[in-house]
Amino acid sequence: MSRWIRTGVNPTDLQIHWNPVNEWLIDIIPRNAFTDECKRILLEHRIRSFQGKKEYRGKCLLTIKNRKAVLDYSDKTVLQYNKKQGVQIGVCRIMFTSPNRNLIKRIDWIEEGKEQKNAATSNWSQQEYTDKYIEGGNKEISLEVTKRDPQLKADAIRRYGSACQVCRMDFGETYGDVGEGYIEIHHLKPMASKKSSESLTSIEDVRVVCANCHRMLHRQGKVPIPFDDFLKAYRQRNTENRKKKRTPRK
Repeated sequence: MSRWIRTGVNPTDLQIHWNPVNEWLIDIIPRNAFTDECKRILLEHRIRSFQGKKEYRGKCLLTIKNRKAVLDYSDKTVLQYNKKQGVQIGVCRIMFTSPNRNLIKRIDWIEEGKEQKNAATSNWSQQEYTDKYIEGGNKEISLEVTKRDPQLKADAIRRYGSACQVCRMDFGETYGDVGEGYIEIHHLKPMASKKSSESLTSIEDVRVVCANCHRMLHRQGKVPIPFDDFLKAYRQRNTENRKKKRTPRK
C-alpha cells in the first residue's frame, strides 16, 4: 500500500531544504502525507535542486507516530530505486511540535549510523511563524459555481430526515430553533465531474450529512471518500472508543 501523492507543488506542501556539499536540494512532500499515523507506508515524492535545474523522485518507507515521522530511504525495498535516482541514502526524522503535525520543531538525518540533528530547514519550521498575522484588506476572487436544485435538498430531507446519516447529529436537537431542519446534502457522485453539461440527480444519488462529516468526506480532494467506506470506518471507530471507555483502569 502506498500513500497518495498529489501532482504539482502546493505552497502548503512540506518543503525540506537540505544543504549537501555540491548543491541545495529540496524534498517536496504533500501536506496530507502526515494526516494520519501509519507504519512503514511506501511514500514517493519529488526532489528538486534549489534553482530547479534538476528534478527526480525519491521513495521511502514512512512511519508516523504521535509527534514523530520517520522517512527511511535506506530500506532494501526502495534502496535500488533511490540509488538509480541519485537519492541520498539514509533516514530522515521529523519532530513536530504537536500531534497535529503541522509545525516542525526539528529535522534530523541519520546516515550509516551517524546522526546529524537540525540537518535541514523547512517551510513548516517553527522559526517561520510569529505571533502576528496579516489579515484584512480586500482581494478579488473568481468562482465557478455548480448549479444546484433546492428542491432536491427538500425532497432528500423528506426521505432521509434532517439527522446526519453518519453520526446522527441533529442540528435542531443541538442548537434549538436556530438549527431546526438544517442539514447538508452530499452527492455520492462528485458534482465537479458534471461541469460540462447538466445531468439528472435522484434522491438515491445523495445523502444528508452534518457539516463536520461533509467536510471529512471531501477532505482528500475533489474525489470524496466512498460514502459506505466512510460510514463503516466511522462506526468501527465509535465501537472501538466505546470498548475503551468500558475497559476498567488498572
